[in-house]
Amino acid sequence: MLLEEEFREGEAKKDAKKQGFFSLFGGSNDEGDVGRDGERMDKEGSGSFSRLFSGDDEKEETPADKAQSDLSFMVESLYPKSTRKEEETPDKRQVDTFVNDIVAPTRAFVPSGNPISVPGGWVIRGKNECSSGAELIEKLDKKISNDSRLNGKISFFLLKDPFPNPEEQMLDPSNWPEVIFVAGPDVCRDPAPILRTAISGLGIATAWYGSIYPFLANSKLFDRATEAMELSDAGMQVDLSWLSDMSIPLFLSFMGVQVIHDVAHRVVAGSRNIDVTIPTLVPSILSGITNSITSLRSSPKNKQDLLDFAVAGPLAGMIGSIALLAVGLVLTTSADASAYQSFPGLPLLLLRQSSLGGGLIDIFLGNGVLNVPM
Repeated sequence: MLLEEEFREGEAKKDAKKQGFFSLFGGSNDEGDVGRDGERMDKEGSGSFSRLFSGDDEKEETPADKAQSDLSFMVESLYPKSTRKEEETPDKRQVDTFVNDIVAPTRAFVPSGNPISVPGGWVIRGKNECSSGAELIEKLDKKISNDSRLNGKISFFLLKDPFPNPEEQMLDPSNWPEVIFVAGPDVCRDPAPILRTAISGLGIATAWYGSIYPFLANSKLFDRATEAMELSDAGMQVDLSWLSDMSIPLFLSFMGVQVIHDVAHRVVAGSRNIDVTIPTLVPSILSGITNSITSLRSSPKNKQDLLDFAVAGPLAGMIGSIALLAVGLVLTTSADASAYQSFPGLPLLLLRQSSLGGGLIDIFLGNGVLNVPM
């Protein structure tokens, strides 16, 4: 009996040690029911709960480890895994070559420590000695273009340091520290040409549907098409080529706006040395085509180049749309009564959604024309 009591006391002490922090709240030695992070803490000793409630016997995180952990978190947050492409991460030798043979000779950036490994690349902390980030990138680009060891094998970016030294930041709050992020040569999404081609094909199909629909919104044309379909059901030969002939100009107008949009993107991309993909047409059941997407194959040199590229397409497309709307309104005002019978129609609700388009309609057709009750 004495040996059995001693054995039970020993087991009770072990259980008390296992309970740890959660024993303060009446917990037991069973696995904690605190969600998936709690499960990872119980089973693997990792995860959010493990970091918050780690025991005294675990190794404390050093400042260097914390800095690397913070930077890794930053990179994972800013750069999706599809663009980090960790399998193409430069090795330590390449990064050292970049620092010693590219950065150091230009004296454009003074590193304050060794490169820090992060998911998908390396972070180099230091001070930008140039008057602007664009000047720094230009100097490093010029230097690296003549180095066969690194040209086309790495890419680099100047970023604001998300975790600067607090003491240094207090000395000069207006001058936020910057870091150089070194990654592999390709940081863009995979083009997925088959998927993009299929989406564009569907976009062309919906654009054709969007060109026919406005004519079917005309009650007289709709009745004519309905009669033709009834004849077809009866086994008679039907000719709907008249509907296609009417819709072709509208279809070409749709596609023309998209061409203007994408040409503007490519012109600006070419002037900024940005490599881009073939545009992908985004289908829409309501309007035929929502828009088109032109993805980047290479990174812009700075944010201004990226902004210029992004704005050029929509701005040019909007100007083209306004011009086409103006031409259509002029044709509407100059048409005779018989021509009105074959004009396409659109719901007033759709026309009222655009203040700019509605304003143009009021200018050409008369103020208040869109206020007619539906």
